[in-house]
Amino acid sequence: MIKRGTKKTGRQISVPFTATDVIQNVKEELVRIVEAAKRKEGKEYPPNTSLLIAFDDGLTFQKVITEKELDDFVVKNILTIDLRVSVLYLLGWLKYFREYYLK
Repeated sequence: MIKRGTKKTGRQISVPFTATDVIQNVKEELVRIVEAAKRKEGKEYPPNTSLLIAFDDGLTFQKVITEKELDDFVVKNILTIDLRVSVLYLLGWLKYFREYYLK
């Protein structure tokens, strides 16, 4: 946001349009998912506790990441974390709903 002027002279606010890299946005969302899981690492929970991580799976996310790729990402980057829950759910805002059973 760009603000110009003062209360006396009158404020003008503008928001310049910026382009963002779709791939970078998806990578950042995947990092947020991992960070959410890591915040629960090593914590004790009652038996049969589930962990739900919600994330933004907007249209750009869906165009870049398939369900298979998301599953592979979770197996490699999240299921290796010491999560002491029975089930991990990933819930996208639009489309994805993934369920992972942990030991």
